[in-house]
Amino acid sequence: MASSASAFSKFSEEKFDPKEWINAALRNKDPQQGLDAHASTLVMKLQLIIQEVNNALEETSLQAVQSLPRVLHDVEAVRQEAQLLREQMQIVKDDIRKVEEETHQSMKHLLQVDRIKSRMQDAKGALEQAGKWASHVSDMDSVFSTQPPHVIATKLSAMRQSLDVLHDVNDYEERVSLLESYCNRLEAQLSTPLLEAFNMHSLDLARDYADMFSKIGRSAQLQSYYIRCHKASLLQCWSSIHKRLDEEADEDKKIVSHWLAEFYDELLSVWHAEVVWCHQVLPTPSSVLCSLFSQTLTGLQPSLESCVKRSVQGVTETEALPHLIAIRDVTLRFAKQLEKSLTSLFDGEDGTCVRQLADAVHSPYQQYLLEYENMEKGFLLALLANIRLDVVGLMDTVRWIADSVPKVFDTSEMALQHCLSFTAGFGAQCLLNALEHFLSEYCSRVSTIVNTVRTNAGLESPHSAAPDAVARIESDRAVSSMYGEGSATDEDWTQLHNGVKLIEACGDMLVHADAFEERLRVVLTGRCTAALAESSTSTSHASTPTSGTVPSYSGMDGSDVSRSHSQAVAPSCLSVYNYFTNAQASKETAFRRLTSRLSSSTSAASPGTLLPAARRQLLELNDKAHLYSFDAIMAQLRWRLVDMAQLPVWSSSGDSDEDSQASVPMFSLAPLDYIQQVTECLLSLPQELEHLSSSDMSPALLAALRAGNLPHMVIEEESSAADSGHDFADQWLGCFARGLLDLFVQSVLSIPRLSVHGCRQLVADIAYLCKVIDAFGVSPCEDLEHLQTLLSSSHDSYATLATTTSPLLYSKVAKMRGVSS
Repeated sequence: MASSASAFSKFSEEKFDPKEWINAALRNKDPQQGLDAHASTLVMKLQLIIQEVNNALEETSLQAVQSLPRVLHDVEAVRQEAQLLREQMQIVKDDIRKVEEETHQSMKHLLQVDRIKSRMQDAKGALEQAGKWASHVSDMDSVFSTQPPHVIATKLSAMRQSLDVLHDVNDYEERVSLLESYCNRLEAQLSTPLLEAFNMHSLDLARDYADMFSKIGRSAQLQSYYIRCHKASLLQCWSSIHKRLDEEADEDKKIVSHWLAEFYDELLSVWHAEVVWCHQVLPTPSSVLCSLFSQTLTGLQPSLESCVKRSVQGVTETEALPHLIAIRDVTLRFAKQLEKSLTSLFDGEDGTCVRQLADAVHSPYQQYLLEYENMEKGFLLALLANIRLDVVGLMDTVRWIADSVPKVFDTSEMALQHCLSFTAGFGAQCLLNALEHFLSEYCSRVSTIVNTVRTNAGLESPHSAAPDAVARIESDRAVSSMYGEGSATDEDWTQLHNGVKLIEACGDMLVHADAFEERLRVVLTGRCTAALAESSTSTSHASTPTSGTVPSYSGMDGSDVSRSHSQAVAPSCLSVYNYFTNAQASKETAFRRLTSRLSSSTSAASPGTLLPAARRQLLELNDKAHLYSFDAIMAQLRWRLVDMAQLPVWSSSGDSDEDSQASVPMFSLAPLDYIQQVTECLLSLPQELEHLSSSDMSPALLAALRAGNLPHMVIEEESSAADSGHDFADQWLGCFARGLLDLFVQSVLSIPRLSVHGCRQLVADIAYLCKVIDAFGVSPCEDLEHLQTLLSSSHDSYATLATTTSPLLYSKVAKMRGVSS
């Protein structure tokens, strides 16, 4: 029955499934009992349970109906009691108001009486203190002569309390002066034993004297005595180190960084020894120790600044900056150890002393930090002068240029490390200026070398030369004479190959420049952001702005960089020292703007270049290398056309009758040797440019070709040469073909006279040239088409071409053919 009850209990569940219950009940039937009998039994049980539930509901409903009058009666009783309570509370409230109205005047009188009592007590205390002042003054001479110092200090403290209530009396200033004279007398009496206690590190005596000085309001003088005592010993330590160095025979031990580390070790040992002792004696130990060290460092004789300056004098430009960095590394290690110790003691009120200590620690380098840009420029240019870039032979020159690229960017990496080590990132903008100057100077030297190589190779009369065709040809003929006979026919591709190597060297520059600038961006972004954060934190550590206020430093536009030396700073300013704070607001503004630009560039799609001038010069140098290769090829073609205008065939008469010449078919005229030599030279170019079609082209050459430009270059919008090396070879061949067409047109225009036969021969040569360049996918230029049209026309129909061809070509061809225009 229990199992049956548990089975029927499932009807009360929220997620009751009747199908599931029926299936489960039918599965649990007795094996000896049929399914119909079992189902009938279940139906009967369900009916019985339904009947029981109905009975229970009827019984519960009946009980609820019977108890309802009693519940209503109880609710009414509670309501009446609540009404009665509300009436009673109103009566109490009225009584309280009545009492307040009746006693208001009395309370006012009581308050007045209390104020009068307080004033009388104050007056009584003031009179007592005035009486005590007179008593103290009359007893002070005997107290000084008979009592110990701690009793005198107690008396003076009591006099100070008396004087506090007498600030309105007429002779208040005289009383203050008298009290100060007594305090000075006691201080003079205590000064000698106090210094002895400090020297002996007598903790008990020092505490007693500190208590006495506190009672007479001379805690600041107590700290001054402590600083004076230990400052003298530290200065003596410095003097002894210098004296020992003068007697030292080993030159290595006379190096500034060596003995400076020794002095810093002595300072740190004093710091760690005194910090524990000061905590038990002085109220603000960290401030006192910071003041002690800052006064010691600024009072050294000879000063640290003069020692550093003397060590730098006579050092070469390539050694000056590394030498300074080595010395500053010693100072930075000292500053970091001080910072670590000071952080655990730091109190916001100590900020001014911490800043003074930071200024004292870094002051020997302030001048050099502000001159970092010029020093870095000098270092870079000195190393650049040691890189060999001479013009002897073309191959050697190209090799030296290629070898100089990694040296130049290794030097740039050294400059980046200098900036991080020497300025902690604050000199980032100065570094970029120095790198711009260095790389621009390097590009300028290489560009000068390329110009010299062009001159030596006779390529200084390129496509941009003469004002007219005749002068152009005369210039080409002068260049050709530099190479002697046979130059016009012998193919020499050495200049082309060296030009491609020069282009590859320029590409190596671009690859190195991109990699270096990416590293420069990443490193400077992290370091500058951290430096600015540390600097901003250290200058606002103990003066956090309240809600709605603006931080003390301005935005990145640098329009109002505030400097508050009195505000508290964090110990981090010891190791991350913002040397702009004391000078040159313009450089700090530039640094903040650079940091903002670097931070925003991390999320930009194209962040822009950090070295725009250097980048522009690298691209110009790459274009100049491309132009050198182009002119080397065009020189081969130009030499083959230099005497073309003087060929006798142009003025030969052949058959003087124009009609008889016209009857001769054009295919009977073979192209002359000069045009065959030109086209053969052009057709041999694909073999010489195979390396531009290679799939294993070097990354440097690929980068240079992508960035470079050739004269007569045409880049289609749908197809870019950045996709494959094959396109670069095709582009170059197309440029050479278009350059040849331009050169050929200029050469034709320099022909003095054209006979009918010469004119037909020239048309045949032009047709042959057009067929050759068609193999390169280049169409004849507009001038060549006009020229072909003008040369092919008869004398009678020539005048009809005046409106459809170039006026310049029309007039020149008419003059050559002897046609009246």
